[in-house]
Amino acid sequence: MNGRNAVLIILICLVAFIAGCGHVVENSDVGKELIIGRYSDSISLDPAVETDRESFQVTVNIYETLVRTADNGIDILPGLAEEWEMSEDGLSFVFKLREDVVFHDGTLFDAEAVVFNFQRWMDEDNPYHVGEFRYWNQSFMGEKGLIRSVEAISKYEVKLLMNEPYAPLLGTLALPSFGIASPHALMKYNDDIGTNPVGTGPYSFESWVRGSEVVLERFDDYWGGVPDISKVIFRQLDRESDYVELLEKGEIHIIIQLSQEQVHMLEDSQDTEIHYSPFMNVSYIALNNEVEPFNDVRVRKAVSKLIDYDKMMKTAFDEFARPAATFLPPTILGYHEGLAFQEYDFAGARELLREAGLEEGFEAELWVMEQPRIYYPDPLKVAYYIKEQLHEGGIEVTVRSFPWEEYLEILREGKHQMALAGWSGDFADPDNFLYTLFFSENAERGTVLNYSFYSNDKVDHFLKQGRIIQDKEFRESIYRNILEILHDEVASIPLTHTISAMGINKQVKGFNYDISGYIEVFELDLVKGEKELLFSSLPRPIAEEMLLITSAGQNTDSYIIKDMADKQRIHHYFMPQVEEIKMDNVSSVAVVVGYSTIGMDLKDSSMEEELDRMDNLVKYIEQKDLTLISIVVNEQTLSNEETERLFSKVLPQSDYVIIMGSRGKSEEYIRMAQEHGIPVTLVEDVRGLNEAFVSAFR
Repeated sequence: MNGRNAVLIILICLVAFIAGCGHVVENSDVGKELIIGRYSDSISLDPAVETDRESFQVTVNIYETLVRTADNGIDILPGLAEEWEMSEDGLSFVFKLREDVVFHDGTLFDAEAVVFNFQRWMDEDNPYHVGEFRYWNQSFMGEKGLIRSVEAISKYEVKLLMNEPYAPLLGTLALPSFGIASPHALMKYNDDIGTNPVGTGPYSFESWVRGSEVVLERFDDYWGGVPDISKVIFRQLDRESDYVELLEKGEIHIIIQLSQEQVHMLEDSQDTEIHYSPFMNVSYIALNNEVEPFNDVRVRKAVSKLIDYDKMMKTAFDEFARPAATFLPPTILGYHEGLAFQEYDFAGARELLREAGLEEGFEAELWVMEQPRIYYPDPLKVAYYIKEQLHEGGIEVTVRSFPWEEYLEILREGKHQMALAGWSGDFADPDNFLYTLFFSENAERGTVLNYSFYSNDKVDHFLKQGRIIQDKEFRESIYRNILEILHDEVASIPLTHTISAMGINKQVKGFNYDISGYIEVFELDLVKGEKELLFSSLPRPIAEEMLLITSAGQNTDSYIIKDMADKQRIHHYFMPQVEEIKMDNVSSVAVVVGYSTIGMDLKDSSMEEELDRMDNLVKYIEQKDLTLISIVVNEQTLSNEETERLFSKVLPQSDYVIIMGSRGKSEEYIRMAQEHGIPVTLVEDVRGLNEAFVSAFR
């Protein structure tokens, strides 16, 4: 290996929106326990009947869905279904399932298991339909809603028939609520499945002490490979305590929601990183449109005019929030930049109250949760700010606070007048926000997600249209129209969109904050007592011109690297079949590894002869102290035994390895490079390949 690059570093550089992310297996006889700190406990570990993020934060590691969304919350990737087909009319979907999957209880995952789960979700008379299936009801409109039937058409194929097209279907099926549970476990535990979850995910359930911690353990028979981390502990933190020191020491590895003060304390830390989520939520005052006096639009408008947003941002929220004019964050299709948040207008508010016959003011209750949320870092502070502002307008507010789990239950009964509410998007589609929060049928007491109890036939019509129409521009116009109506009628009062700060100890490797905010532990590894191993690119160039580009395995992928060198004006020789380097001015060699039967036949060479050629080339590189870059371009060759043998031949002398492909297929190659202390870059596409290749020279 080139002495200039002898420092042992491991680079895993993931280009944005990598599809099919997996993990790297590291052999270790020491169990790795990851501790994740959070400020609220889960309500249940049955995702089908819950809506809270604390529950989903755990269950996304236990259960898997048919499909999943990429980090951007938009692109759809395979999950338990390897592929799918949609009919032209959008009324039929066929999902082809993975055939190598088992549940944590050892039972087989197949098409019948998928159908069993759908029947549980959609059929109110099903014996295992126990609880309120709120996500199913709001997404698919209940039992006789969007989905007509689900059937197993073969052992590993499921056919789903729709009553009408549903544009965000695949994104919806990727929601944590639609994780596939073991039918055997559902029949065994039924209404106790929430404390005995059994899925197909990389981690199985071990224990739960309510108010303290949930423990998951590695599932060694996971179809995607054995996870690096052996145990995951979701530990509930005391909000009054300071956990910054524990995070820096690595006694806690991740804190899900940092306060502004904690972020400032960690900004200069050498042992931690801070990751920020995008704007993907909304906080709002839910005004109950069915309860006096908030059933009068004049009163709702008066309340909105008493909110001084500038003052609110300074006194009730931290620097991670921005004022919201609408219920869609700016990252979502249909966001309406033409709408502005209501300006503070004391005189206008008083006039509206006079018109409503409430010139003397009135009394009202404001309900608030006690625990912080992503969209409310200090909910009581916000509540008392609103109380103070409304007092100025003659509205006397009594603040009532409730523990989070109780708060959700009482809101669903619809007895509140005003309540602090919020919504964090599950995926980047406006339907996930607006249909959830304002469709009239989502205001059915007991299963409520429409906490405003808002009902408008025109809005309902638009919301239904937005679900059917596939055209992006048409959908955007629909949702902008909806936002205008909600704004004019003050259905409720949007307050802020916020980003969330997550603290990560640098022992944690592979962390990537996707748009959902959920931590999928399978992607992570825990490396203790070692230097920082994660880089966005090579720390410095390692190669010099003149470059020789050749092939190991005679795959035509070497022409891709040649083309990159041409475009970047990296001086080079291109000799795919070079037997001996005779040029004295060669300083670096790029070997493109990939076995091709056709290429070898055209060269009229055997595998043993190709290995001998590589052996001689590597010896020459070592003798002349040249820089060697090993590149795998075609991930289809990664599972090829011949490619692995060739890679093993050139790897020990390599200074840098670049692989274009998915983590799942690349993990063995990354492991081999890791054992030799060789930096690796994993990229998704040619653009990422080009950036990695060029970083070796400039």
